[in-house]
Amino acid sequence: MEKKPLTPKVIETVFTLQQHITNHCDRQCEHCYLTDKEKKNSEKDALTTNECKNVIDQMAQLGGDFRVVPRINFSGGNPLLRQDFPELLKYAKDNLVRTAILGNPYPLTEKTLEMLVENNLYRYQLSLDGTKETHDMFRGNGSYDMTLEGIRKIVNKGIWVSIMSTVSRLNYKQMPEIAEISLKNGARHFDFARLVPIGEGKNLDEDQLTPLKYKEFLFDMHKVYEKLSKQGAKTGFFGRKDPLWSLLYKEMGILTPHNKTQVYDGCTLGKSGLTLDVDGTLYACRRMPISLGNIRNTTLKETFLQNELLDTYRQFEKIEGCNECDLMTICRGCRAVAYGNTGNYFSRDPQCWREKE
Repeated sequence: MEKKPLTPKVIETVFTLQQHITNHCDRQCEHCYLTDKEKKNSEKDALTTNECKNVIDQMAQLGGDFRVVPRINFSGGNPLLRQDFPELLKYAKDNLVRTAILGNPYPLTEKTLEMLVENNLYRYQLSLDGTKETHDMFRGNGSYDMTLEGIRKIVNKGIWVSIMSTVSRLNYKQMPEIAEISLKNGARHFDFARLVPIGEGKNLDEDQLTPLKYKEFLFDMHKVYEKLSKQGAKTGFFGRKDPLWSLLYKEMGILTPHNKTQVYDGCTLGKSGLTLDVDGTLYACRRMPISLGNIRNTTLKETFLQNELLDTYRQFEKIEGCNECDLMTICRGCRAVAYGNTGNYFSRDPQCWREKE
């Protein structure tokens, strides 16, 4: 029987733009996906205030056209270090565009926190990459204590705090404890992403987990999630961003794909959002630095619906190891990890443990 072509589910309930508005940062993290040279060069041609407002206008329009919630996750660098950031947050609020920050806890003054509350910031993502010694090794002395203090400060203002960890051989055994620490300090969500060997992360290439070790790690996190759930943690706390959760849960008998012709879950690349860099460069994913063009020459809507390269990425049946897999529509591995390791978007996810059938 001839196979029906896979159709990407282009629109969901939320369309997310991860917008990097500055590369200025008060940290020098070991696994940053930007090199120092990239940070300096891209800042020279940063989008102006008015250009950023135009992006917000586009998101508001796109939300109406697609009938979804438009959301901008402001990132960097540290968004709080951009001088016009309060103005941009207010403009987004006035145009009914939901906002979040993917940043760090510096400088979270009382004045800054009040500004975030006034402009309806709904989520603030911070990083915890291990217990104190490990986290400080990655992000600088004092970072761990400052992050815990930052969580408490933000939570006290009624803003949802999300904790994100970058997982590698150096810290994976500490992730269960970090999940518990995050919950104890008031975070509403915890998740992790694998190390991608790009930018400064190339220096940690050998610290990626093997496929079977990563499977073991996911299973351990599943047990931790069950434990925390029994202790009262709400369902929304447990992040399962990594597509390979689908493979683990299929093998455990917890999950069965219910739609084998339409992509509805898994890697979000080409499915439910875009990334915009400081200089206006558009990406399908910030951890896969291949340009889709520049916002100064196109629009978000045109890029998402008509960009030829993005359409190429949606040819999911070409992904090695996924083309015959019954988890195609809910997994596809992490395309950024695949690209970072091989330079080929369609290569097999190097940490997928499923044997060829």
